[in-house]
Amino acid sequence: MRRLPACPPPARRRRLTDHVRARRYLILTLLLQLSPPVPFVLAPFAAYAVHAVCNAYGGAIAYLPSFARGVVEPRVAFLRTEEGGQAVLAFAALSEVMVGAFLPFLAFVHGAKMAMLTLFFWRYLARRHAASFWTKQAVDILVERVRDLGKHRFVPAPVGGLLDAVVSTLSKVFAKLR
Repeated sequence: MRRLPACPPPARRRRLTDHVRARRYLILTLLLQLSPPVPFVLAPFAAYAVHAVCNAYGGAIAYLPSFARGVVEPRVAFLRTEEGGQAVLAFAALSEVMVGAFLPFLAFVHGAKMAMLTLFFWRYLARRHAASFWTKQAVDILVERVRDLGKHRFVPAPVGGLLDAVVSTLSKVFAKLR
């Protein structure tokens, strides 16, 4: 009797390093910047970059000329604290969610090219939502605001129901994109 070959072990998901994530985010940011204008797409990337540079090269401020040191030193000192680092990460997460919320309108206006970039960015945002506390908070705030808008007293009940259905559908889509 002939035996069947053993099944290969299930494929493991490779853990991405921070460098790989940063490169992917840089490529996505550049693609969005080169496509129809989305200038705010640079804000989260710049926030992450400023946070990394302040933490890595904060000690080099001593070598700056005195006029530049007086301007830069208090800001870098704040960004190197826990509170400043969390503020930068919160701003970056809110900026990413704002870009993700705005991209469908550009996809509607500019067509298939922006639709593909929107899906790429949404996939990135879904993964960030799974990994980042601040992105989760930003998405929760956006969902809460949209649901509150649907329950406003001047919004007709069918429109409120439609907004609620859109939010629940988007949450299912984002769950599949991860």
